[in-house]
Amino acid sequence: MINSCNDCGKKPGTVSAVIKGELVKGICESCYQLRVMSMYQSSAHAQYERERDVEDHAADVAQPRVAGKPNPDFIRNYPERAKDMFTEEELRLYG
Repeated sequence: MINSCNDCGKKPGTVSAVIKGELVKGICESCYQLRVMSMYQSSAHAQYERERDVEDHAADVAQPRVAGKPNPDFIRNYPERAKDMFTEEELRLYG
């Protein structure tokens, strides 16, 4: 077929587009929409995985102090290290 879609080979009326940084020539509107939707779905999944990683590793990135005050999460997650970093009074108040 003349001017048929390079993806499905069926539909005429092709377009060219840049999808994920790649120039795609000669695809129909339906195939273009499928490619764009799959791009957003994978982006949403990647975002979900990043959010899960943040939740799973929150304790690993806890800072000893937040706004100049001892971080209770740090004290709770790392009691041995907290003893070396804070005074007894700070541990009592924030731990």
